[in-house]
Amino acid sequence: MEKVIVIYDLRTATKWRILSGHKKTITAVSFNPSATYLASYSPDEEPATLRFWETGSQGFLTNFLGITCQCIKTVPLGAIQLATPGAQLTSEALLNNRIVWISPKMVKLRREDGTVTNHSI
Repeated sequence: MEKVIVIYDLRTATKWRILSGHKKTITAVSFNPSATYLASYSPDEEPATLRFWETGSQGFLTNFLGITCQCIKTVPLGAIQLATPGAQLTSEALLNNRIVWISPKMVKLRREDGTVTNHSI
């Protein structure tokens, strides 16, 4: 299940949205301030990817029957350059991943090597 993002409705304790599209582990997710978009990052995919999802309501039948959203944008990212060639990333390095929304449709992504890049929907 680590390749899927499940969003729950806390009022009813039911699954509200299931976001599938990543093929490997997801290490960072973040909603924009209005909760209409979500960004997710998977460093283990080849190439690593940042994905944007629309989380707004898509109608009664989608909410009632479909509960699945589609990715609206996939951003392929370059490989991380490790200080020692052939070295493996540690779990502590992966914990450094962060997504911060800097505008309603733009994020700042901090990757496991500390590099920071901006990406927009």
